[in-house]
Amino acid sequence: MSPPTAPITSTSSARSKKQKPTEKRAKKPAKVAAAASSSDAEDRTMLAHEQTRSVDPTPAYVPPAGSVPADLDVDVDFGEFDYDAVAAEEGAELWLVRAPTAVKAKNLQGIQVLSSAGVSGRVGELSRKSTAYDIWSLSPPSSSSGDRHQPHVGAEELNGLSVLLPRKQKGGKLFLAPKSVARHLVVAARPAEPMRRDAASDPVTFQNPPREAYPDEALTHRFRPYGDLGDPPPAPPEDQLDLGVDDRHAEEGGAREKEKEKRKKRRGGEAVESPKKAKRAKTATS
Repeated sequence: MSPPTAPITSTSSARSKKQKPTEKRAKKPAKVAAAASSSDAEDRTMLAHEQTRSVDPTPAYVPPAGSVPADLDVDVDFGEFDYDAVAAEEGAELWLVRAPTAVKAKNLQGIQVLSSAGVSGRVGELSRKSTAYDIWSLSPPSSSSGDRHQPHVGAEELNGLSVLLPRKQKGGKLFLAPKSVARHLVVAARPAEPMRRDAASDPVTFQNPPREAYPDEALTHRFRPYGDLGDPPPAPPEDQLDLGVDDRHAEEGGAREKEKEKRKKRRGGEAVESPKKAKRAKTATS
């Protein structure tokens, strides 16, 4: 007797129905794993960038698009400024000169400057067309007290510069000069000065007449201090000297004298008695 098959089919279908949700649930961890892998990749790239920065902080030079490398095999003669020529010549000195754009290197040929290399100051001059230039020398930087009293020329940054010279044997590449800079010179335009006016060209509005000239024999020397008003007037005689009496008081005194004389005359007339009064007096007494 064969076993029944229907229940088997039913159980398999039931199992398959139950397994479907498990398959859907299994897809979610795959997305999480993908996100975790992407974050790990970002962390690795950031770590790589940090490692490269710590090793080489300056990025490598990248030429711009369309640039062509220069041909360094060109035969160029650098003359007396070639590295090997400067190193081979004994007694040669390197001078660092800063000049305006209007002054060319050929204009400095034949210029004479003072030989004092350790003192700051004006050591020469240069005339170019309508402009005059002064040549100043910079003393080397030192902490001595004597340099404090020297004039301030400016351009002290030249003392910190280094000279690079081309070298023909190395394809024209620049190398640090084999000798140190002996002198630092600065060519600066001379400050403008006010123009002097000619006195003869000025318009004359008024001119005093020429002063008369007297012979020395006709002149008499006489000393007069400051504030002297001249010779005093001649003194009057003693009888005409003013004793300090005011004229008004003198007039009042004269008027008083006249009144006194009048009073005396009146009194004198009253003292002379008439004869009639005298006779009456005698009869009364008798």
